[in-house]
Amino acid sequence: EAPPLVLKAQGNLSDRELMETEVIKLLLSNYFNIVKRTIADLVPKAIMLHLVSNAKENLQRELLSELYKSEVLDSLLKESDFTIQRRKECRKMIEALKKADEIVSSV
Repeated sequence: EAPPLVLKAQGNLSDRELMETEVIKLLLSNYFNIVKRTIADLVPKAIMLHLVSNAKENLQRELLSELYKSEVLDSLLKESDFTIQRRKECRKMIEALKKADEIVSSV
């Protein structure tokens, strides 16, 4: 047999019992309002987290597939003209410093 929907005290309640009952009702009502508000705040956050995670995974998959295409890979790995020029300058500087070191060491 199903329990009754509403439980009622039998007999007369004292003033203190009535007051305690009202306090408990108020506390329960406030608690459920807090829970409703918390869930209402968390649901959109959870949905956004799910959407952002899926978008991130799809974007990462797409970017990696584009990055590792063989026709694009060679152009991505090629050094820029500035880097080539800078590397030549650094090699010349190293040679000049080695010669200077030899000169200073021989003195």
